[in-house]
Amino acid sequence: MVRSSSLAVAAAVVLVQHASAHTNMAFPKPEWPAGFYNGNNPYARMDSTKLPGTDGIPGYQGVKKMAAAIAASSEKTLRGLMYKYATGVQGTLECGKTLMTGPKHPVPAEIDFPWGHPGPCEAWCDDTKIFANEDCQGNNVGKIKVDKSKCANAKRLQAMYAGVHVENYELYSNCVPLGGSGSGGSSGGGSTTPASATKPAVTKAPAAKPKPAAAAPAPTKKKCKRRVR
Repeated sequence: MVRSSSLAVAAAVVLVQHASAHTNMAFPKPEWPAGFYNGNNPYARMDSTKLPGTDGIPGYQGVKKMAAAIAASSEKTLRGLMYKYATGVQGTLECGKTLMTGPKHPVPAEIDFPWGHPGPCEAWCDDTKIFANEDCQGNNVGKIKVDKSKCANAKRLQAMYAGVHVENYELYSNCVPLGGSGSGGSSGGGSTTPASATKPAVTKAPAAKPKPAAAAPAPTKKKCKRRVR
């Protein structure tokens, strides 16, 4: 009974953790307005029926439809498409409800943004695209590895995606300010290979000199006794 209760509690904790980062950036952790509690809501919508280059693609093929729309757009990016076709924007067009006034972060080694729905995603350092995929959930993208060389001197890290599970697409975009000290980090989880430790030098003892072989004993001379007649 106790074991069953423990398993139930553990499962509930996992569900709560997953729900808390269902469709928002979990790492680096963005700053939200005071009192704002639901970062899982889309910050804007996109009418899939008004996208360019999608004639003849049925609505239920959202991933294919978005890929065609991005290819037909002038910017050829998800971000450009979102900026142009987003409606009902809450917060800013670039960052949604996340704030750029929070603490500055070092450029991270990876971005953890649980992809709650099928659809394309992108990550940017300022105006440099550092990652893109047509279907981050369906293609099991997981965490995005960051090429730090593309983020040198950048002031903003931005991650976004479009959920195409409904006809009126859900848009998500989170930002964090960059410029903090430190080497950046990862969100944890998964196995890492530890760096090999430097082995201390071992001084070998000098080899022992072989002992000289023992000299053979000298033969004993017998004295001949004179026989008496």
